Amino acid sequence: MADEAMNPELDRYILETGESDKIDAKGPMGWDGGVESAGLAKDIAAFANSKDGGVIVIGKSESDDGSFALDGVSDQQSASFETTKVATWVNNRFSPPIGLVCHTHRHTNKKFVIITIDEFSDVPHLCTKTFQDPANAKKLLLREKTIYVRTANAESAPLGTIEELRTVIGLATAKRGQEMLAMFNSMLSGNPLIASKSSDEQFEEELSTVTADLGEAYIKATEKGVWVLSIRPSNFNQQLFDDDAQELEERIRRNQVRLRSDFPPSRTGTHMRDWGLCNDTYRETWGLTTSGQFILLRPYYENEREFECPWRDLSGQRSEPILPPGKWLDVKPSLLTIAEFFAFAERFVGEYGVGERVSVQVRATSINGRHLVTTDGNINRDMTPECRANQFTFTKLLSVEEFRATWEELAAQAMKRFSDIFPDTMTTLDTMEDWVDRFKHRQY
Repeated sequence: MADEAMNPELDRYILETGESDKIDAKGPMGWDGGVESAGLAKDIAAFANSKDGGVIVIGKSESDDGSFALDGVSDQQSASFETTKVATWVNNRFSPPIGLVCHTHRHTNKKFVIITIDEFSDVPHLCTKTFQDPANAKKLLLREKTIYVRTANAESAPLGTIEELRTVIGLATAKRGQEMLAMFNSMLSGNPLIASKSSDEQFEEELSTVTADLGEAYIKATEKGVWVLSIRPSNFNQQLFDDDAQELEERIRRNQVRLRSDFPPSRTGTHMRDWGLCNDTYRETWGLTTSGQFILLRPYYENEREFECPWRDLSGQRSEPILPPGKWLDVKPSLLTIAEFFAFAERFVGEYGVGERVSVQVRATSINGRHLVTTDGNINRDMTPECRANQFTFTKLLSVEEFRATWEELAAQAMKRFSDIFPDTMTTLDTMEDWVDRFKHRQY
């Protein structure tokens, strides 16, 4: 995991005066895959079940008088906190999967590990596997079928009070309000409470139909490496867009953006399927269903080209080796893709109506073993070591109004999160915000 220098946001977490419902501090430690990890996993899950998630700072010890000492961590300890390794261990014991990123940051010549944790996106995270203390079989560090939350005393503990229950229900209700309201209305009307599929389940079933219809090309593109953008409302309605082909295409056309060329492309080749509208004429393939679910795939151009570093040292030798197709990603086009996705999403979510909650997700598949490089001489020339993550995913569930008001900030967060997955990148959120602004004004 690379050191992140000059990041005011990470500095702020380290310098925070005490623990809170948003920030926790731990003394120097490593990720051991055992007792220490189980304790951290409980804290991670508790933050994930809290509004806006949270942050854990490793290398900051609390003294008897309540003050905090900035001890830092050793190189060996910091190296043990690799995002994919930590996330895999945690998500083998909690469901649904928890979104987290491990950062290593230098402050006053000391190393700290900062773990940032995302708020749950649909339902709270539940412990699915018990973890016992090897030294005491009666002591359960993680208990199956338990929801962990942050308490009023800034501790991580099993959900146990009415107020804590109200808080978790409140968050979940805000995310699935209409679905729960329908259930309660059914109960109040004296109707039997019949288990029904959630909106997420119905969208996933529909997505399976769409991807199967797109055929083998979709499967091969996803396995080989592809950018994926998906946008959908939080509530499933099969006939939300009860339109013909012309009307569905107009929904795309009136929300197109042009950072490079028209996106998504739709000049020719658009045709109807049983589930909605499709266009697979261009390098991108996209579909819009009558339920309002939009999905777009953009295969990496780096899948078909080798990378030959254009820079040479004083002796005339290339400064970096040639990389074969499928082993690299170009940093600026990658960041521009994310910005382009969010710029279109900011417009398109308006199709769902005022007050509707929407899910926007950006994914990059098959990034394991790739290097992040640049073909632009005006920015950092360094090639990162190989990426060890399998894919990049960034998901946000917000109201239409919230998404439109914060889309640039969200795009910058996604761009930074993507960059963080590759070792030895030292990007800041401020830098990514500058890139979003430049892309928005077509300053490449």
